[in-house]
Amino acid sequence: TADMSKKGFGILIVAFCLIGIMATMLIVFLNEKNEDFDNELSITVDGNKESLMQVRDLQLVPGQSQEYKFILVGQISGTFDITLEYLELEDGGLGPFVDVTISTDTETIHFGKLEDLLDKKDEVIFQHDFVPDEVLVIVINYTMPLETGNEAQLTYSDFNLKLLVEKA
Repeated sequence: TADMSKKGFGILIVAFCLIGIMATMLIVFLNEKNEDFDNELSITVDGNKESLMQVRDLQLVPGQSQEYKFILVGQISGTFDITLEYLELEDGGLGPFVDVTISTDTETIHFGKLEDLLDKKDEVIFQHDFVPDEVLVIVINYTMPLETGNEAQLTYSDFNLKLLVEKA
């Protein structure tokens, strides 16, 4: 009976380990799916529009990048003014360490520091000529340069990105 209780105890330990591994895999899978969903926002351009994308707890380490996208689908023809405004919610010190590149398939619209966008020192305003069913993807890439030092440890940023699309 002592051998049977040791054997039962061993089986119980293996079962708990397997349950723990499966739970961890499920959590990682759900976080990755949620991350992908939150990083893109599709907008139909059929007149003046305002959309908000939330960026919460942006944390990067040297050499790491994080990408966000606004996908604009034109429904009418015309020239539109496109403005991207940064609305800071909480300054966790990340701004001076992160490079921001804002681009489309054909051009780089902005390159600079996150801090300058959050402090309203830099503006992101450009025009685009839409035709019906045209798709314009605005890619916003946040990168912490590899040479960034220890002073960037434990920094983060919380902000909203407000996209304004107005008929010119």
